[in-house]
Amino acid sequence: MVEFEFADEMKGACRHCATFARANSKLVYERGLTPRPQDETATVTFIRFDGRTYAVTALHVIDIFHVQAERDGLAPEGYFLPAGKGIGITPPFIPAPQAWPVSAPDVALRQIDDRLPAYIGKEAFELRRDVRPRHPIPYAAAVGFPTAAKLNRAEPLGNRLAMQCVHAIAEGVGAPESADQIQFFSEIGPSQNSDRSAA
Repeated sequence: MVEFEFADEMKGACRHCATFARANSKLVYERGLTPRPQDETATVTFIRFDGRTYAVTALHVIDIFHVQAERDGLAPEGYFLPAGKGIGITPPFIPAPQAWPVSAPDVALRQIDDRLPAYIGKEAFELRRDVRPRHPIPYAAAVGFPTAAKLNRAEPLGNRLAMQCVHAIAEGVGAPESADQIQFFSEIGPSQNSDRSAA
């Protein structure tokens, strides 16, 4: 098995991300805004850059949530993070700037209050301008809360959403700095954090 060396900042990376869902007002009397296990969810990552804090997710996630909200007659609606005490994020998430003419990155972001991650027991990952990636990028870690791996957890005040944080490590296939895509490959299955309450 190949061993990968990671920066200390990436150990316990689940603290930088949370489950991300629609704030579906149709469920507010049934579950608050906590999604049901069958509802689509995604992962949002918290980053801090140049003194500002952002929530970052995939642009296709925002598109899917918008289509579902329109179908339910609830557009526009906000987003909900069920981690910890739970907290909402208002739209809009905006697409990341397009650096290349060939395709837009599948990234959407929203500037948030610096205190939001800590409110739900998370923290923002600090991006530094002085750090430059090596090319080709040798390996990467993906961290998140898969939508299919969730279930109800009964608590005294009602149901919560229990999800496991998953880490997947993969080796870079090889791409120059000018490439608009970077591909990774791994024969190792993702490992799951044992904390099912960290949604």
